[in-house]
Amino acid sequence: MNPIHLPIAVRQFVQSLWGFRHFIYGSVRREFQTRYANSLFGFAWPFLQPAVMILIYTIVFSQLMQAKIPGVQSEGSYSIFLCAGLIAWNMNAELLSRFTGLFIENANLIKKVSFPWFCLPVITMASGAINHLIMATLLLVIVAGFGGVSWLACLHLLPLMALLALFASGLGLVLAIVNVFFRDVGQLLGLGLQLWFWLTPVVYPVSILPGYAQQLIQLNPMLPIVQAYQSLLTLGAQPEYATLSYPLAMAALFWLVALRMVNKRLPDVIDEL
Repeated sequence: MNPIHLPIAVRQFVQSLWGFRHFIYGSVRREFQTRYANSLFGFAWPFLQPAVMILIYTIVFSQLMQAKIPGVQSEGSYSIFLCAGLIAWNMNAELLSRFTGLFIENANLIKKVSFPWFCLPVITMASGAINHLIMATLLLVIVAGFGGVSWLACLHLLPLMALLALFASGLGLVLAIVNVFFRDVGQLLGLGLQLWFWLTPVVYPVSILPGYAQQLIQLNPMLPIVQAYQSLLTLGAQPEYATLSYPLAMAALFWLVALRMVNKRLPDVIDEL
């Protein structure tokens, strides 16, 4: 795609999304209704599942193990640190997993000439963002219970969520296209996410790593995002937005590559499906 034409392409993309806003909204709503249809607790499940996870970590690490973050003596600091990292990581993993099978699972829709393919990534990203927002809200309640950061400070979570959604969905869209032609991508993703998880400081602070490992881990684009979540929710520290320029640049790169791939290979994707 010619860089000169990029602003025009972006504007056309946004206009197209706006034109299909009712379809996107209806699809996201229908997905949640379908997921919890005929269940005993219905729409309580999105709240119950993360609530139980947060409660377990809080009891185990704060009450039983008395785990603490170095330099932080407040009660429940480690459980909040862990949960903050987990909700950020879980959104990344969920979006990547769902995006990888995006075209394959929606093959019948993609094959329709008039179907707006670009709605699928937006629908998937919106659904993941809603799940993430529910978990983050519940964690904020826990943080408030421990007398943690102010609600005003937590407004910084919104740009962090947006950045995380853009990063994961951009990378996921690239994987979705490649997965159409090489179906091993979906299998390799699970292994890759396990390795990536332990290379991301979700369950441990970076400060405990040796010097060479701390330098290598800086290459991980999830590092500044996870650290921003943990610092904000554990210490009430405003994110260092300069450090987020790296994952933001990676998100932009992934989206540009993905859109270019779709622009050139969409007919081949349809034929392969």
